[in-house]
Amino acid sequence: MNISDWIQLIAAAVTIVLLIMAAVSDITRYRIPNTIVYAIAAAFAVGAIFNFAWPAIVWPVLAGAAMFLLGAGLFALGLFGGGDVKLIAAMALWTGFADLPRFLLIMGAAGGLIGLVLLLKRLRQQPALASSAPPA
Repeated sequence: MNISDWIQLIAAAVTIVLLIMAAVSDITRYRIPNTIVYAIAAAFAVGAIFNFAWPAIVWPVLAGAAMFLLGAGLFALGLFGGGDVKLIAAMALWTGFADLPRFLLIMGAAGGLIGLVLLLKRLRQQPALASSAPPA
């Protein structure tokens, strides 16, 4: 492996750590800090620059911009949070158009599974709350 390969590998590893940080922040505070999203985009830029190929920069940037515009529309409709939109756009940089459908499918399935778990958790807690209420 040459230095360019190592830099790209390190950029990808840094992105994985940043995604874990974003997940922890989102789970604990329902907020994805801008600094994490900016760092993911910066890690992509470093890795892409050392790829030495313009298509490796241009197409992913277009994919990121497209996802940001789509996400902004969903945000305007109240369907997505702002942090989610920014994070999806930053990750579209890493996936590019070629892997974007797979990324969106996995992201949607994971989000649906998490939503189902949270819904079941609330439903399980709800009867306990109702039975602890004082009689009227």
